[in-house]
Amino acid sequence: SLTWDHDVNKNFSYNLTTYYHRWWAELTQQQISGAYSYNHEPVECDDFGMNLKTSTQWGQGHEIVAGLDYRNYWGSFKWFYGNDFDRVHEYAGFASYRPYLSFAPDTKLAFSGRYTRTSDDASSFVWDTSVKTPIAGPTYFRGSVGTGFTLPLLAELSGDFSIGGNTYLGNPDLEPEDSFNIQAGIGGDWKYFNCYAGYFYNEVDNLIQTVSIGPTTYTYKNVEGKTKIKGAEVSASVGPFYNVSLDAGAAWTEAEDGDTGEQLEQIPEFNGTINLKYRYGTGRFGADLMAQYTGDIYER
Repeated sequence: SLTWDHDVNKNFSYNLTTYYHRWWAELTQQQISGAYSYNHEPVECDDFGMNLKTSTQWGQGHEIVAGLDYRNYWGSFKWFYGNDFDRVHEYAGFASYRPYLSFAPDTKLAFSGRYTRTSDDASSFVWDTSVKTPIAGPTYFRGSVGTGFTLPLLAELSGDFSIGGNTYLGNPDLEPEDSFNIQAGIGGDWKYFNCYAGYFYNEVDNLIQTVSIGPTTYTYKNVEGKTKIKGAEVSASVGPFYNVSLDAGAAWTEAEDGDTGEQLEQIPEFNGTINLKYRYGTGRFGADLMAQYTGDIYER
């Protein structure tokens, strides 16, 4: 990858980045019985792209960040999907306005949008508004509202494969997901302690979900109607003391199936994690001891 940064003057700068990545390997997977699931199967993919990002500043701190993205990628996973994939060209333009608020100079506010189009005529426009503002001392309010667009994964479209005794069948008729998302919460950052508590609400059209169609067979489908996913999350971190810190978090999720009104499959109503971390020196070396609890997961 190559990057060029240029500060033209105190009000305008730009960054140009270009990259080329290529991966190739052979995959061998052997079962406990000695049989091979995959034996020296070739895996190849490449990814080329360019990104131009500009920053224009004026006044006491107003800023517009805007730019263009180009990406060109291809992959060959015949052992997994049964076929190669056509090379995809992806073009995008983006912009974000970050105003300076003289009556609340410590408030960070942003209005953002991005338009993306691909060579197979798929296109999307997503937008986002976010804010983070102090409340009192080290406490703050953080919130965002915006839209999302998610294409199906290659495995969900075409991947017929077996793993762990289960078989997964691709669905080439999947549609992309469109979503409307809201998140809001309060938190605090102290020297040896930080915490956050928030609420989230998502409405998703054409949600892609893994569904069971047999005792050990699964496939993917778009859920009809609007799927509503809402809940609360909390997190906290203590430390570090003598290079040791403790992180914990939990989330309660109500995910209503747009078809049936019942809890979505594969989405637990509760999950929680706790992680004890040790980092040595600059943090490049260390160890983690983590425990995770996942509540009931529904399958119908």
